[in-house]
Order: sequence, then structure tokens, then C-alpha cells
Amino acid sequence: MRKVIEFFIKRPIWGNAAIALILMFGLFSIFTMKRSFFPELEPTVINVSVLYPGASPSEMEEGVTIKIEQAVKGLEGIDQINSTSIENMSQIQIKAFPETDMEELLNEVENAINSINSFPQGAERPLISLNKSSGMSSIVSFVGVSAKSESADLTDLIDIATKIERDLLNTKVITQITKTGFPEKEITINTKETELLRYNISFQEIAQAVGSRNIDITTGIIRSNVEEMNVRSNSRGTTVEEIEEIVVRTSRDGEKITVADVADVAIGFTE
Repeated sequence: MRKVIEFFIKRPIWGNAAIALILMFGLFSIFTMKRSFFPELEPTVINVSVLYPGASPSEMEEGVTIKIEQAVKGLEGIDQINSTSIENMSQIQIKAFPETDMEELLNEVENAINSINSFPQGAERPLISLNKSSGMSSIVSFVGVSAKSESADLTDLIDIATKIERDLLNTKVITQITKTGFPEKEITINTKETELLRYNISFQEIAQAVGSRNIDITTGIIRSNVEEMNVRSNSRGTTVEEIEEIVVRTSRDGEKITVADVADVAIGFTE
């Protein structure tokens, strides 16, 4: 060490050159280093969700949740398994160790769950996904919309939240927004028993009429030497008036029975 010090004392130009090199490499590292205010973290969680319409929480637990837990608990790389069984749905969160190869674990989880052949008959296919964002990058800010009185209309709150979402996305700075805390809108058709008996119409007939006359699909392609056209059936109704005008049945004398004749149509919210 003493010889090194003597070398730089006798030859100061080399000392200055070493300091200059250190400064140059330091500045180069500062400008080329990857940096982020909210850095992305490697995903370590796999989510599994199963829908089973009409099932109680206990049925979800016994028929779905426990079977999935038993199928994946022996896989290598899993740190924790957390599950929630609620009405109509089961959610399982599989947390892995930080050094685990998540793509490989995801394939093993999919194979293990797909090998289960004893799910209840009414259960839908399991949805398996890998969290793409986590940690500090998952949530940046909250925006709340609330009413001053209990008599406020929920539709107005939803419209305000939708406008705020649209305005924030139009800034081109925010790329993703998630709205929570209120139900989704839905159109409900409440049949009238007396009118059903009068016209001898069943629930199934109304459902078929609405389903067959409320579609938006591509039916084919017409090609020629100069152009190509898509044939599309776009008859989907999204308003109360459009649903009410759907014809349920036409009599021999040309009389039309519409949805409005046998049911009350209204825009409500999911439970």
C-alpha cells in the first residue's frame, strides 16, 4: 500500500487521471442506469378463480377450494396458499418464493388443476392467471366519489365516476384505471304473470326471443375482384325502449306481441 501511495505522490498526473476516470464512469452509470419512481417488481403470485353459479360458500369450499389446495400444495416453490370461498365463487392465491421460476410454476399449477376431474357439474372452468404487476407499481392514487345525502341516485355517481375516468385517460399520462365500489348496470326484464297466462307465453319463449333478436356477430365475408365486405348482424339493444320493442310472437292475423306487452323492462344494477 505504501508503494502505491509513493507512486501517486511522485507521479501526480496518474492520480488526476484515476480521479477523472472514476468521475467519468460514475456519470456514465448515472445516465444509463434504469430508474423508476414506482419500480416494477417481479410477480410472485398466481391467482385461481372458479365460478359455480348458485353454490353456497360451504359448497364452494368442499367441492372446489379444498380440491385445488390439495392438488397444488405439493408443488415445489410455493410459499403460501390463501383461499376464499364465497357464494358462487372460489378464489385461491398461490404465493411463491422470490427465487421461483414463475412461468414454470404457472405451468405446473395449470397441469395440477386441469387434472382434477371431480369438480361439481355446475362449476365453470378454473381461471388461472399470473399477477403482472405488484408492489409499489400496483396502486398510485385513489379518487373517491361520494354523495352528500342518502337519497342520491346511484346512477349519477356512476356517471360521474365514468366521466372522471374518461378525463384522466384523455390526459395521455395515465394508462390504466380500475373502478371499484359500485355494481355494474344491467337490464332486467320482469314478466307479468297475468299477461303470460293471457297470451300463453313461457319464460323460455321470452328468453329465446330476446337472445335471438339481440345479437352482434359477424356472419361471413363477401369477396370480389375489387373489394371484400364483412357481413355483420348488429341488432343489439342497450336501452329499455329497444328491448321493449323485441317481438316475442306474431299471430296468424299479423298481431305482434312484444316484450313490453308481457313484461316490465328497467335498467338496474347487479346484486
